[in-house]
Amino acid sequence: MTQTERNRLYDIIGERICKIRQEKGYSQQEFSTKLRISRASVVNIEKGRQHAPLHLLWLIADTLDTEIHQLIPLPRDLKTELDDTSLRKQIREQVGDNKDVENRVAEFVHSIHSK
Repeated sequence: MTQTERNRLYDIIGERICKIRQEKGYSQQEFSTKLRISRASVVNIEKGRQHAPLHLLWLIADTLDTEIHQLIPLPRDLKTELDDTSLRKQIREQVGDNKDVENRVAEFVHSIHSK
């Protein structure tokens, strides 16, 4: 697994947790209280910056009344899901704060991916 795929793994897990949490009507604060972790940890997990250990993923799934496999992407998802937020994050890491280059690269990647 490449570093990019590893980062994407945690980005997708975080996105899925956030989506389900919102669908269930929990605020980040309510959710963190149920999990007995800080709200900052919830924020960081949802953003993919904090890598939740397996026991916490299990607890998250249980709290959200969902199956843990709903949170974890398949290997092919790491290559096929193209999320603009994580794409731009990865581009920014490579090109720095040059918005013009960032936009051109993002448009190029999207054009290739949509074919």
